[in-house]
Amino acid sequence: MIECILILKLLVPGSDPLHSERVQVCTQLIKTANEYVIPPALVLSVAWVESNWTRQNQANSSGVAGPMQIKTRYWCLDGGGEWNPSKPFGLLKGCDLFDRGVFSLAYYIDRFQDLDRALCNYSASCGSDHYVRKVMRIFQRIKPKLRRKGD
Repeated sequence: MIECILILKLLVPGSDPLHSERVQVCTQLIKTANEYVIPPALVLSVAWVESNWTRQNQANSSGVAGPMQIKTRYWCLDGGGEWNPSKPFGLLKGCDLFDRGVFSLAYYIDRFQDLDRALCNYSASCGSDHYVRKVMRIFQRIKPKLRRKGD
């Protein structure tokens, strides 16, 4: 949790009315990133660009939700607990938006084996590298604040 507070002070200098929520979101994202063996700083960077570390429990008009703004119809499990990357049938109800957000990023990293390509496909913005640059800029700022055990 202390890491999240330090990073948040770096990203939002001064007073932050959403401080408590953002620290909770950050802490949960770090835990989930470690479960999927993805660099927590990368997950936090994507989530910052997507939602500024807010929960976003309800899908917006684009059909995205959660701190990592995933398309729930693709990334959440269906009523039978199944997931298929090519069928849009996921349900928001009962969907763990933290787990599925990190899962989706892990999926793209594994599929493309290249971080820039994974990020551009994650955001569906491969026509422009603006998203990738933005995520990587934040990643470079917060990575030193997140030292893994044993580093």
